[in-house]
Amino acid sequence: MAVLACCRVFKSPLFFFSQCSTTSFLQLRLEGIDVNEEETISEPGLLAEIMEVREAVEEAPDSKTLNEIQSQMQEKFQEWSNSFANAFQTKKFDLALTCIRRMKYYDRVIEEIGKRL
Repeated sequence: MAVLACCRVFKSPLFFFSQCSTTSFLQLRLEGIDVNEEETISEPGLLAEIMEVREAVEEAPDSKTLNEIQSQMQEKFQEWSNSFANAFQTKKFDLALTCIRRMKYYDRVIEEIGKRL
């Protein structure tokens, strides 16, 4: 799948995650799916999780803690990236779009952590 191959090419972790979510949106557009990149998820569980993680990032005492949080967020990003690939391959485009939107939340946290490291 093109999006996954594209994501593997990038070396920088921050660039990798950011480009994966962008490339995923492009893949859907190529399939003729109308994509509003600014639309967000209003799922309370996800929003609460992201708020907790951002607080943990702000309160992190050292780079070791930040690296641990970043690793957890990268794992979640990868899980949703895999879910996107499955949804895309089975042409479940609404689910694929939801996956991308979740990826964007994790991507932002990963980027935020990268700025603090």
